[in-house]
Amino acid sequence: MVEYHQITSQDLSPSYEQVVQGFCLDFSSPLPQYDDEEEEHETRARDVSKALNESFEKAEEEQY
Repeated sequence: MVEYHQITSQDLSPSYEQVVQGFCLDFSSPLPQYDDEEEEHETRARDVSKALNESFEKAEEEQY
């Protein structure tokens, strides 16, 4: 009878610490997934930016 009482009176629910230890949180950023259209758009944007920089540098050189 005592053994039955000990078994039935045990708290079988996991403690907070046990639950938290069971979590595995991943805070890493997912790798970006590019499709071809996005890559082309980014390449064109870089080309425009490069052309603007070159044009600005050329205009500055002409001023001096």
